[in-house]
Amino acid sequence: METRGVLESGEESSVVSTESGAESKMLESVESGVESRALKCGKPAESLESNIQKIMDFLIKNPIQILSSVKILESNAESTQNLDSTTNPDSATNLSSKIPPNMGIFAPSSRPFGSAMLLKNKIWYCLNNDKPTFREISANPNICICACGADRSWIRIYAKAVFCDDLEAKEVYLKRPANSFKSLNDPRFSVFYLAQIRAEIHTKGEIEYIEIV
Repeated sequence: METRGVLESGEESSVVSTESGAESKMLESVESGVESRALKCGKPAESLESNIQKIMDFLIKNPIQILSSVKILESNAESTQNLDSTTNPDSATNLSSKIPPNMGIFAPSSRPFGSAMLLKNKIWYCLNNDKPTFREISANPNICICACGADRSWIRIYAKAVFCDDLEAKEVYLKRPANSFKSLNDPRFSVFYLAQIRAEIHTKGEIEYIEIV
């Protein structure tokens, strides 16, 4: 796995230093007439363990996160019929002309989630596999997780959910007081970990990027 962290400052451009001790270079660019914010890339990339722990520390301090997945609302035919034709008479016609008849309409689906844990350098979650969340993530494993702290710092994590029947992870969850599963063999019991992580930690106007691929 490769991991790297980048800090973005909202103020002045930063100097980028190479590891070989070569002369510093200034990164400046202009986009639409406005100076872009520079990337401070001078320090070496942090280790996998350090970056995973940094993300996990934030999740521990803010144990209720919002997990967003993608769901299919209805079939195209059903969805277009339910649009408010009184407000926009042409909306149903315009929409149905753009979406193939056999394709549903996709929408974000969010809910509170509070089962994050760290095990074997991976961030894990558990859930009941008889819930819509499981069906949505199984159909499209690309998810987003957000959490906000009392100091207004917040994190956004883009990742791929990888379901895995890991007995060690399940054993940890079974020991939790709020656990609703009866045993390791409970047919409703599923766990997944986060892969291909791209995270942003926002703190007092600064953004730290962490990528674990």
